[in-house]
Amino acid sequence: MKKYLPLLLLVASCAHSHVVPPPQPKPLWNSPSEKMAACVLLQDHIVGLMAEKLLLDQGQYMGPVEFNLFKKAWLEEFARSGASDRFDRTCMDTLDESKYQCAIQAPTLFGIKSCFHPKQ
Repeated sequence: MKKYLPLLLLVASCAHSHVVPPPQPKPLWNSPSEKMAACVLLQDHIVGLMAEKLLLDQGQYMGPVEFNLFKKAWLEEFARSGASDRFDRTCMDTLDESKYQCAIQAPTLFGIKSCFHPKQ
């Protein structure tokens, strides 16, 4: 066993010196403009869900083209009222990658709300 001790020490030291730390996850956005683009996508998703809910509550159906025009009108009104600017400021201040990933995949408004206000 003594004759293998130097070899074991050599192997152990090599193994320790070559430990590679796990790769850091790549951020979703690398600049404020990329984060703003994420906020715009999120706002579009939220307005789309709001429009779907309104139509569902009223028992109405629209084809994809009509729905996109309806949603576009909502987005324009959202911007005209100043709500879009407030959303952008809040989004830029509070959005992080985990909230974005959760919210952009949420199929309902309640799902989005739970991404930002998880149960304690």
